[in-house]
Amino acid sequence: MVLAAVRRGAFFGALSDRLAENREYTREKSDAMQEYLWTAGLNRRNEVKKSRAQLQEAYDYLISEGLEEDKGKALLDKDPRGLIDLYKVAQNYKLKSGRLSSNILNSAVTMAEGYEAPDMTASELLKKATPDFIEGAKLDPPEQERSFLGKLFGTPSMDEIRYDAYSSEIMGRKGSDIMASVSEPTIRARDTAGGVLTDYTGLGALDPTEIGRLETRLEDQYKANVQTKIDELIVLEGKAQRNEDGYSNADLNGILARKEKLLDIQDLETDNEQMRAAMQNTDIGFGLAQEYYRQYPQMFIDRPIFINNDLLPFISGENTTITEPEQQQDPEVPESPEVSESPEVSEDPILDFFIKEIGENQNPMMAAKKFFNENPPRPEFMTDKIVGIKAPDGTIKYYKFVTKRGLGAPAIVVEEVPLSEITSEEE
Repeated sequence: MVLAAVRRGAFFGALSDRLAENREYTREKSDAMQEYLWTAGLNRRNEVKKSRAQLQEAYDYLISEGLEEDKGKALLDKDPRGLIDLYKVAQNYKLKSGRLSSNILNSAVTMAEGYEAPDMTASELLKKATPDFIEGAKLDPPEQERSFLGKLFGTPSMDEIRYDAYSSEIMGRKGSDIMASVSEPTIRARDTAGGVLTDYTGLGALDPTEIGRLETRLEDQYKANVQTKIDELIVLEGKAQRNEDGYSNADLNGILARKEKLLDIQDLETDNEQMRAAMQNTDIGFGLAQEYYRQYPQMFIDRPIFINNDLLPFISGENTTITEPEQQQDPEVPESPEVSESPEVSEDPILDFFIKEIGENQNPMMAAKKFFNENPPRPEFMTDKIVGIKAPDGTIKYYKFVTKRGLGAPAIVVEEVPLSEITSEEE
């Protein structure tokens, strides 16, 4: 009897341990997913806040310049992105011509026949145009095929854990709503049903010949930038092979991978394909296209053959995430916020800034100085003046180029800057 009692005790002790392990596993996975969704929801709200301020600024400017209020509200209602585009075109026109008449401005907006304005204030329409979250799909509970004892003692599947996390309430919304909103644009797209039309002809719109010339020039500049960066990487490749200037074989694989991605871009068939791919490459980025957009937004607006509509939010500055719109990070692994090595857009507002990885015991500030010494920043490009230094533990410090001091071989002066400061400068 004593032996039987011991065996029963051991059996139930093992069951108790198993239950405790299952609870701990479920808690860890659930907490990680909840943390991911909370962070994603907070980031989403911050980005929406920026977009709402941008839209408010555009609306206030156009109304102050004489745009009729009902036309401004119609744009907020049916084409909020069009409102921002009109704002930029109008600003550019006024800068070049020195004036902006209300007649010209109002001629750019036409409300469709039969359009009925909603009974909402401009503030209400603005909030509608920049939703904090969208409604996610309704979730069906995962199929339960385990027996009662299996459910009691077995390890829950990820489907079950994910269902619980997505069904829970976070920041006043379902987790599924937050997940669905992660890559959703922060400003609603134009209503496909129409209701309002914009025509920039009176605002000095570029003629087709001029647009074509600018497009060709932009494609050529991107091709040149790709070749320039390849040449720079070839130099760095040699230094890594010879262990010169702080480079070593540890850097070689990363340099070769970056060069290979750029060579792949050069293998694409058309100049336009090469340009689009270069924009999404972290060594090249959207900076050049953004410069053109600020001067000639007509090059990009409603021209999907030249620029894919998925890329337009990154060029206009509306989208400041690092991944493309259709991609999402798997919340199953929220503890790995590593910078992607694929030729995609970077996260955060620093999407064009280069990230350099360093090894153990390397000084990040010295690495930043070395980077700027080998990659002198162009004065007109803010993105050239920031570099991210990624430590082996995954943390990234950002350094800003300040100046060069001395004669002969001048010393590079840099300063560490927080991400929030970089964000404000980009805006």
